[in-house]
Amino acid sequence: MAEIHKQKDAGFALAAVCDLNGCFRGKRVEIANLEKLLGGIRMPMSSVGVDIWGTDVFGSRLTLESGDLDGICDSTGRGPVDLGWGTSVSSFIPLWMRYEDGRPWFGDGRRV
Repeated sequence: MAEIHKQKDAGFALAAVCDLNGCFRGKRVEIANLEKLLGGIRMPMSSVGVDIWGTDVFGSRLTLESGDLDGICDSTGRGPVDLGWGTSVSSFIPLWMRYEDGRPWFGDGRRV
């Protein structure tokens, strides 16, 4: 994540998993707070199994099995990707989801 610090005009980073529709689901993180990502960030496990509008899919086992517990989202190791849009310099940090005990969460398409 040091690469982002080198971008002197960078304002924020989008740290996100990709849901089953290819939409980013995550958090906007100020560059000054990037260290918070190092230990992983918590997100509802159901966030990867929503419909295109972000609504829980009725009858989805992703929510029913987990009771909508939080998973831990870690960087995939790819490094920051320049978003290249908007009025300020920003980066995307790809994440993938796991259980708290370290097992991969197979509801996340990157883990299948």
